[in-house]
Amino acid sequence: PPYLGESMKNLKIILFLLFSVNTFSLTQIITKGNDNEKSIALTFDDGPNDTSMVSILDLLKEYNIKASFFLIGKEINASSVNKKVVKRAYDEGHEISTHSYNHVKFSNLTSYQLYSELENSNNLVYEIIGKKPKIFRAPFGSFTSNGLKIADELDLIPVMWTVDTLDWNIKENKISVIEKVLKNISTNSIILMHTLPGNYKSYEALKVLIPYLQKEGYKFKKVSEIMTFIPFSIT
Repeated sequence: PPYLGESMKNLKIILFLLFSVNTFSLTQIITKGNDNEKSIALTFDDGPNDTSMVSILDLLKEYNIKASFFLIGKEINASSVNKKVVKRAYDEGHEISTHSYNHVKFSNLTSYQLYSELENSNNLVYEIIGKKPKIFRAPFGSFTSNGLKIADELDLIPVMWTVDTLDWNIKENKISVIEKVLKNISTNSIILMHTLPGNYKSYEALKVLIPYLQKEGYKFKKVSEIMTFIPFSIT
């Protein structure tokens, strides 16, 4: 019957949740990189799209910089063009990571929904690049103990950030983004930016920041290349 495939999928998720309850190991959230070198990681949430993300990719290619993209599953699935942007980012050496499927706060979801949010997004990435993400960022940075347990079972390492540019906020502009980075950056910072459709604030800011930070001796790397585990307690 046509519904059998979906039923089996649901059964698989339920069994996963039942057997994973007692297997959760101490989860740590990445908030910065290794202190042994002067590196920083650029990270971009909320893509893909064929506007700002493409411009960011063009700029990173110009400077031969690799970054980490935390992508939303429904945006990947929105069009064949978006899927091509994901493939391009991967082919150019960037890290493809997950930012859930629907960008919903984890605290509002059941265990079943949390599993679906992460696994469905992972599967989409796998279909495009042949690999599943190894790191993820919860929408709004809203990590929960339940979400971390499920992520741990899916071999996903949670990543936060050191510097939040707030580039998604309509009140922010190119100058304020630059100021936030320069004011708060330190060795091995993880910088949070976004690739929202038509939002070019971070792109414009990076045209100034990249050459300046390179002159200051910073090396740009992917999160997985600089990350150090930082204990993070869930209350």
